Amino acid sequence: MGFLSQFRARKSTTPVDDNLAAELSDQIIALEKNLSDHPNDSDVHKTLMIKYNQALKQFAKQPSYRGQIDELFLKIDALRNQMRRNIK
Repeated sequence: MGFLSQFRARKSTTPVDDNLAAELSDQIIALEKNLSDHPNDSDVHKTLMIKYNQALKQFAKQPSYRGQIDELFLKIDALRNQMRRNIK
């Protein structure tokens, strides 16, 4: 077995990783809904930013979620802008 084959075998995703990515996706959806209901709630901003960053790490590991990474970066930028507007 070549080096790359061994590396890929060690890096394979596990069901736990898939479940965590799905769980983070569900949590993000719930937090985004909460944010739309309460746009000035700084605790929701903070929690959502943390979840976005956790999701970036997990989604990068999951081939089925990699397509959502660009969208996450856009959401992070939009959330930062909203947080800045709320500070002023």
